[in-house]
Amino acid sequence: ETCDATEKLSPLPAISYLDSTKKEIELIETAWVYNRLLFRGDNFEELARKMERWYNINIYFEDEKAKKLTFNGSIENETVEQAFNALRTAVPFYFKIKNNEVFISTNEP
Repeated sequence: ETCDATEKLSPLPAISYLDSTKKEIELIETAWVYNRLLFRGDNFEELARKMERWYNINIYFEDEKAKKLTFNGSIENETVEQAFNALRTAVPFYFKIKNNEVFISTNEP
């Protein structure tokens, strides 16, 4: 086999380090082992992507301001509605759930 020198090499994966000062159950990197979704400083758009995978739902933002809200916390055994109610106690927003779709807004419906 010959190697084409013009082929692009894939970049090396980035190495990140675990915070050894925390108990394993508190680490974001291992939270999935404990069936927990942890988030620290995530904006709502980032958190929504995680929640969509976690709950197998679709989340839609009805305004740009809602996407920029930030959250810290974790979700463990909460239902979709319980999770959004808990998030709402930390940061005010509105949501409505229809089947497996969640609509989020900072404006009152």
